[in-house]
Amino acid sequence: MLMTTASWTYEETAMAEASNTSTGLFDQAFTETIFDYCDFAEAENADWVRLEGGMNQVAEEMQKLIEKPDWPVEGAPGIKITTSRPVTAMSETADGSAISVTTTCPKGQSPSTTDYSAVFSTTAMAPLRRIDIEGLHLPDKILTGIRSLSYDRATKVAIKFASPWWTLVGGVSSTDLPISNVVYPSWNDGPDKPAVLMVSYSWAQDATRMGALVPDYTKTNPSKDDEVVSVCLNALVKLFSKADPKTTTVPMPITLDFLRSQYVTHHAFAWSHDPLQGGAFALFGPGQFKDLYPAFQKVYCNGKFFMSGEALSTHHAWISGAVDSAYMSFLTFSTVYKLEREMVKVKASNLVGERGANPEEVDEFLLKWAAKLSKGCKVQGDNKWGRSHFQNGADEEKGELDEDWCDCC
Repeated sequence: MLMTTASWTYEETAMAEASNTSTGLFDQAFTETIFDYCDFAEAENADWVRLEGGMNQVAEEMQKLIEKPDWPVEGAPGIKITTSRPVTAMSETADGSAISVTTTCPKGQSPSTTDYSAVFSTTAMAPLRRIDIEGLHLPDKILTGIRSLSYDRATKVAIKFASPWWTLVGGVSSTDLPISNVVYPSWNDGPDKPAVLMVSYSWAQDATRMGALVPDYTKTNPSKDDEVVSVCLNALVKLFSKADPKTTTVPMPITLDFLRSQYVTHHAFAWSHDPLQGGAFALFGPGQFKDLYPAFQKVYCNGKFFMSGEALSTHHAWISGAVDSAYMSFLTFSTVYKLEREMVKVKASNLVGERGANPEEVDEFLLKWAAKLSKGCKVQGDNKWGRSHFQNGADEEKGELDEDWCDCC
């Protein structure tokens, strides 16, 4: 679009891409670019926080609540969450009343199969593709989406130094060097305290190339002589040699010897190497929102199989996208199984948006129609299928479609 509309050369477009993001990300769907801009614009004046101990605490605290008796209401049983048991197969039972889920078991034991009346699949597309789902009889469009929906790559390299020599607090330095982006911590514990600098945060092709240098840290200990560290330290020297002295102050010229003397340890991670992810986050290619995304909002296996996750939201790469997608799946589930009271309770919580309201990107009317149009689902109003419902209020023109869900539509 930039080359045809703005008459930019390839070199000019590539330079704009390097200034704005990582190599290759201008190949993504234009819709993704708009969503990304809106997400950051919305969050620009928001309060950002960090969790001491890491983001995994969010999932761990959720697990504690789910397993706790009398939560969320008195008398509710605690639900045991089984972990470290990868799913290997899912299929409908012979009579179509349930979905059989087969999982691995500890070494020496046979796989275990359990039947469920409904299943919510929240995996990323890569691990979902490894599961044998032939017995679910999903349509070709869903199978195509599981195989082809695009995921971005991301690689992070963080180095712990003996002191925060960079002096900057917060912010990002972007560069066309191999490290792509340097992210500065938004706090400072003092000039003589050790500090961690994210010396490289890259996406797309830049992440693939940086990720190729990341060793398996389950088999080797981190060392300042690791190639990934050498590449990052040399890039830092070049980056700070070109820093503007008016905006950046460092105690001395940054040399490779100085950085190596400051090195304490490091950690690097490439999300494309993670078998539970197979990529960093969803980042759709051209046409995928239009041609594939709508099919994933439907219900399958006659109302028993629902799909959720960050990839199936409009907030790719964000926890809020995963939450929104789960909310949408429950909204669809409550429609299929007529759980109006439960849905009201979810809306009244502060899980999403304002109390009593849907998130702004959730169109409840369309979601309920998605459930209604799903094969094998009998939802409220099916006995009057095809009958039109119109509002004729005092201030409304005749023929305006009612946006509220009702029995006759």
